[in-house]
Amino acid sequence: MSTPKTYTSFTGPLASIPLTSTPCVLLLATYLTAIDALDRTSPTALAIDNIVSPTATYQMNGGTAIPFEKVLSILGMRSEKIERFTHEDFDVDVMGMEGENGKRKVVCECASTSLFKGDEKNERVKVNEVLILECEAAPEGKGVGGLWVVGAKSYFDPAPMREKGMEVMKEEKIN
Repeated sequence: MSTPKTYTSFTGPLASIPLTSTPCVLLLATYLTAIDALDRTSPTALAIDNIVSPTATYQMNGGTAIPFEKVLSILGMRSEKIERFTHEDFDVDVMGMEGENGKRKVVCECASTSLFKGDEKNERVKVNEVLILECEAAPEGKGVGGLWVVGAKSYFDPAPMREKGMEVMKEEKIN
């Protein structure tokens, strides 16, 4: 007879995740705040090195998985056009699931908001997303609660960001 798998969950503001939450929920909170940081040299952004395996991959909308390090270079360019980016404006719905051999999967329904630099309307762009983190035991001194990310997948519609980016570029050309 197999041992029943455990599940944990949290629903609410990202900033209100209790420090007593399970390691997978705390790992998700650390991951999102690190990804959100526009200043990639800040301690918040640099936390990513401690919580994501150097061999981790990232997959967007079911596409080809890429090395996570490429995601970091993309995030570094984001601050050129984005004034504010966060997952803290809306509640997150998180479920952590136990897998085989100590592995965990974290599934999160959330929404990001972005504010483009130079947007005369000062409109925030909301993008709903589903994020899946594959987690494993971290080496000593790494991770959150002994876990770190070995794979990340996100599913979202990039159209609202693309449309707003085009609108802001047109505004910049007119001015």
